[in-house]
Amino acid sequence: MEDGLTWNDTDKSVHVLIRNGQLSFIRDDSEMDYEFWIVWDNTNLQRIAYGTVTAVRVD
Repeated sequence: MEDGLTWNDTDKSVHVLIRNGQLSFIRDDSEMDYEFWIVWDNTNLQRIAYGTVTAVRVD
């Protein structure tokens, strides 16, 4: 897949790796929303997961 995304065919899951440098814009503890979609035939979307994660700034 793309940089930071790995497909696990055994349990049919996507693993997302986010590096510290990609989150350098976070100045304080904050919450971020996420959504994962499957796109079928470039027209139909199906949301498969969504939620909120807490980002903690560590110096």
